[in-house]
Amino acid sequence: MSQRPLPALMAERREATARMVAQQGSVRVADLAAQFAVNPATIRRDLRALEEEGAVRRVHGGAVAVEQVKPEAASIRAETPEARIGQAVAEMVADGETVFLGPGRLPLAVACSLTAHSRLTIVSNGLEVAHWVATHTPHTLIVTGGQAEGHDLGLGGQLARSALSSLRANRLILELGGVSATG
Repeated sequence: MSQRPLPALMAERREATARMVAQQGSVRVADLAAQFAVNPATIRRDLRALEEEGAVRRVHGGAVAVEQVKPEAASIRAETPEARIGQAVAEMVADGETVFLGPGRLPLAVACSLTAHSRLTIVSNGLEVAHWVATHTPHTLIVTGGQAEGHDLGLGGQLARSALSSLRANRLILELGGVSATG
């Protein structure tokens, strides 16, 4: 008969959890609860406290290392062409409009420039764009759904097409890889 481990002290448990996240990149609530012989609610409180300290980032069912979730927006500096274009496009948007932002660096730069606006509805099929809008603005966000495709994490497929066919926007901001006369 194996002995169940004794519950760890809170400080020790949190320190060990932060260390595991740093080493492994991610942890699951269920695994930590079993390892430390505590209730999953205790682990969720630990992860909330560690997130407030900036040690981890909570995700559904666990936590990941903070450096794993830095959005591409962090690499869009004010002096980059994308940032300048994003600012110019944002100046054309009026408060209260519905704006569609596709996936990619340019729509993300536009999203970063829309923080001063109010009452916007942002529709996006770009996961990174949607994440940035959800975490950095008070705007209403609609995400199309669909299958993640490509390096820009754009959502496509039938679900995305169906959602887009029923939505209307005042502005449409897309990033194109290229245009040719033959398609």
